[in-house]
Amino acid sequence: MSSWATQSRSAAAVALLAALADTGTWTPTEGERAGETLTRLEVTADVVAPSLHWATAKVTKAPRRPGDGLSDGPIGGEPGDGEPPF
Repeated sequence: MSSWATQSRSAAAVALLAALADTGTWTPTEGERAGETLTRLEVTADVVAPSLHWATAKVTKAPRRPGDGLSDGPIGGEPGDGEPPF
């Protein structure tokens, strides 16, 4: 999932992540960091999605077509008679 997420998003893109996080601490007894308490964070991602916070949309009015039920006449009138229902 991580390779897909990095390939499909640009560097500046904001993404949402639904995941489980787990932490752990340990103290190595030998090596360069012996005696130092270390902490790890493990993230198991379930969902990665683009953020729509800064998304934009353009609203356009769809043209009416004959027979779509919207251009046949006023509400309550007979379809196509063009007369008000009162």
